[in-house]
Amino acid sequence: MVSQEIPAGDDADWEPDAPLDGAFGVGDVTLMRLPDHTLVLLAGDVDLALSDELTQACSDAIDLAQPIRLDVSAVTFIDSTALGFVARLASAERDHGRTLRVTGSTRRTTETIRLMGLEELLDLE
Repeated sequence: MVSQEIPAGDDADWEPDAPLDGAFGVGDVTLMRLPDHTLVLLAGDVDLALSDELTQACSDAIDLAQPIRLDVSAVTFIDSTALGFVARLASAERDHGRTLRVTGSTRRTTETIRLMGLEELLDLE
């Protein structure tokens, strides 16, 4: 897992260190603390192999105590491990009176989220 802090006012010009073009295979999770929210970026195959990193990222994102946004635009595959991660983030947001915003969801990822019944817990963009 990679963690970056972006200075106030710089988030509009932020670009990832790695290209978010689906050229991943191995999964990756990146946590970024921005001035007004925590951004969690998922990329590649987000599955059981990434379990420890997802657990750590979830704890870290919740501990930052600010709204969480999840970017899944670079996800090529998502399994139940990743969906559990999404559910934990959504639950944490709900505990604070917020809804987890998920951006960049492909049709396949959105269908998987819907099949698992998570759609009503999320703000899918």
